[in-house]
Amino acid sequence: MVGKEQINMVSTPNLMDRLVGQVAGFNITTGNAAPGQDQTLLIRGENSLSASNNPLIILDGIPYSGSLVDLDPNNIENLTILKDASAVAIYGSRGSNGVILIQTKRGILGKAQVNYKGQLGFAEPMQRIDVMGPNEYIRFKQDIGRLRLGYTGEQLDPIAGNIISVTERENYKNGITSNWQDYIFQRGITMDHQLSISGGTQNTKYMAAASSLSQEGVVYNSKLSRLNVTANIDQTFNNWLTVGIGTQFTQRSDGGITPNIEHAIKQSPYGKYKDAAGYYVAEPMEYSLIVNPMRNVNADQDRINRSFSLPVMLISNCR
Repeated sequence: MVGKEQINMVSTPNLMDRLVGQVAGFNITTGNAAPGQDQTLLIRGENSLSASNNPLIILDGIPYSGSLVDLDPNNIENLTILKDASAVAIYGSRGSNGVILIQTKRGILGKAQVNYKGQLGFAEPMQRIDVMGPNEYIRFKQDIGRLRLGYTGEQLDPIAGNIISVTERENYKNGITSNWQDYIFQRGITMDHQLSISGGTQNTKYMAAASSLSQEGVVYNSKLSRLNVTANIDQTFNNWLTVGIGTQFTQRSDGGITPNIEHAIKQSPYGKYKDAAGYYVAEPMEYSLIVNPMRNVNADQDRINRSFSLPVMLISNCR
């Protein structure tokens, strides 16, 4: 079991990132590091070559088929990983790939308690890709012209010759250079806010929370916006029956189209970034195979996902 103390040791807004290294044999693989991307979870390795190897997720006693990215880690009370025969014994064949049991926070006995939690974080690329500078690039093009094309004399001159394109020549003449990685990478800012209230009497306990997350990735246009609203009520009717009702609403919006990193590192430092009107130049080097990595970032791409759940739990208090 992973309790809330271990879950809160890491401040990332992704629940699965908080479990890295916490559970032996639980592998979490990230194929895309952009905010809001789903991860591959393996509890007992790959059991099948063709069928799904995803574990069964149980949220507050109810099978959960949504994305774990939609869950607010601040609402998680504890998490248990079942990875042995007990998973199959309890859940049958559905538990053959392991089971993740997630318990959200519930109301507590006592007066109403209002809590606020806010976080502000920054993210930057760990390193930049080492590429040629302006002078190195010109020497490289001169070497290609000399060794492959047999150029000599003025033919190797960046202005009089043809070793660079017309567009590059204009920027070279005016001393204009571009570091394309400055365009595609950014400092990502993360803001996470949560407001909750909980309390209750001997018979009725409640908890309600609303949280808002805005997370930017280190690549331009990679971001995640998430809104979570949660409410739980536990009602004890007598000494043998308690009914728990919980609601969860999530709205998630992913980022737009991100730049092409491969095209960015292949661009000439003298390639033309924008034209006089401020629009991205489609082919900065006049090469159709190496287009402007930013040319599609302003395309309209609205991706909003909403989910709502209303699980009901019947808890017997009989002994």
